[in-house]
Parts: sequence; C-alpha cells; structure tokens
Amino acid sequence: MQSVLKRLKKRICFEGKLSPHVLRHTYAVLYLENGGDTLSLKELLGHEDLETTAEYVTFSRRQTKQLAMRYSPGRTL
Repeated sequence: MQSVLKRLKKRICFEGKLSPHVLRHTYAVLYLENGGDTLSLKELLGHEDLETTAEYVTFSRRQTKQLAMRYSPGRTL
C-alpha cells in the first residue's frame, strides 16, 4: 500500500504526508464528523480498547471547534 501511495503522491505532485495511517486517521475523523458513533468506529477500526478510538473523538472535537471559530459568522475580526 505504501508503494502505491508513494507513486500516487509523485503522480499528482502532492507534497504533504500520505500514508496508510494518514488515510486511516482521516477516515476515522470524517466518520465521526459525519455522524458516526464511537462504538461502531471501534469495530470498524478493529480496536480492542475504546480508549484508542476515543483519541479520534478528541481530535474530531478539537478540529470542529477550530473550524467553528474560524468560519463562524459571529466571530470578531
């Protein structure tokens, strides 16, 4: 998978980090932000411990708060 992603990165001239872990993390955060629940995400990711999955919840909430602060029509400039 890493070699496929490496070739893809080169082909599209992508300079950022792209790895199987980044794709897995992105999937988990988007799953939660689009209404998925932690317990089903735990099963989808194959985590044994809910605490491991909870890290994605924390990240998702922090990112959502940052975006809300950034794009809120009520924010002060």
